[in-house]
Amino acid sequence: MELLNQLLADTITLRELYKKHHWQVAGPTFYQLHLLFDRHAERQDELVDAIAERIQLLAASVSRWLMTWRR
Repeated sequence: MELLNQLLADTITLRELYKKHHWQVAGPTFYQLHLLFDRHAERQDELVDAIAERIQLLAASVSRWLMTWRR
């Protein structure tokens, strides 16, 4: 679970870096880079959701197991 939490934090950080660069890009390749960073940020957003949902599922499974084990 600890590794998944770290992966989630790293993925969120990467998403935010892509967004930061998406907003700050300038120059002759502005449009292409703007789209590229936006696409990468969207993909990271999908990964954040998937990882967070997995963590929630695993946490619920562990909680159910502990409740059963304590009986």
